[in-house]
Amino acid sequence: MKRLDAVACVVISLAAVWAIPQCTLASEARTSAGEKIKLQMRLEAGKQYKLRVVTEQKIVQVLERQEITTTQTITVGTVMDVLSVEPSGDAKVKITYQFVEFKQDGPMGKAEYDSRKPPETIPQAARGFAALAGATLSMTLGPKGEPKDIKGVDEITARLIKAMGDMDDAARKMLEKTLKEQLGDESLKATTAIAASFMPEHPVAVGESWTSKETIRQLVPLQVENTSTLQQCRDGIAVIAMRSKLTSDPEAKPIDMGLIQLKADLSGQQEGTTEIELASGWPLRGTVKQKLEGKMTIEGAIGAPRGKSWPVRVESTITIDREGF
Repeated sequence: MKRLDAVACVVISLAAVWAIPQCTLASEARTSAGEKIKLQMRLEAGKQYKLRVVTEQKIVQVLERQEITTTQTITVGTVMDVLSVEPSGDAKVKITYQFVEFKQDGPMGKAEYDSRKPPETIPQAARGFAALAGATLSMTLGPKGEPKDIKGVDEITARLIKAMGDMDDAARKMLEKTLKEQLGDESLKATTAIAASFMPEHPVAVGESWTSKETIRQLVPLQVENTSTLQQCRDGIAVIAMRSKLTSDPEAKPIDMGLIQLKADLSGQQEGTTEIELASGWPLRGTVKQKLEGKMTIEGAIGAPRGKSWPVRVESTITIDREGF
């Protein structure tokens, strides 16, 4: 179970890297009052674009009338090299996970890891993150940041499995199954495409809002109803505000954790702002706060009562910037 929990955290961090930057990639380099602008990426071949994503989470579960709290901070620093840009705006890029930092405090104790200052012994909970540091993905991104091709997922999957250490065949097969489902090409494309779906289909003016509805197909699939607003555009920087309603996908399959299957029933909201460099469409800084609340239910288990459920509350703050490189 610990191995799957560790993998789940890595999957979440991979998604988080794309959750903010692509949903707010922006626009024309020059604007005037009342002018409508087309929001899109404007990357340049041969350039590097750096981004640090910090996800702080507080997870509270109530089991047997006892409140159990886990806090964790996941920091991922990525460098995106733009290999080429087509006249259509499609960009071929290579993304390197340059550094990863992980901190966790909960019932199982404390764990810390920093790939820039790795310890002699890597904590079990941090092994997946240690494997992620230095990994690369290659993909083609459309003008809105939508992924059209992703390569390197198999290599990351192999690194994660190796990092988990010795395990029996049943555990290894379960781990491989989980990783293929959560980090497979189609799943990762769906996750990154969610961010692109938040972009307006038409030019917008300051003060104008647009909406979108999508489903994030990750470890805990969520339906997202999003409203974005172009709040400000001056001095070469655009400010975009976002507010979303989040609910569990009722059609989603239970989370397969090996000996047990869990069904998530969560709902909540997220809101925040991001500042964008207009010349490139790359984020300068931003913050999104998210709150989810509901319950987890055992759908199928060995030695556990089917239908047993418990309350869960998750509070997250996701911050992006260009620091730490």
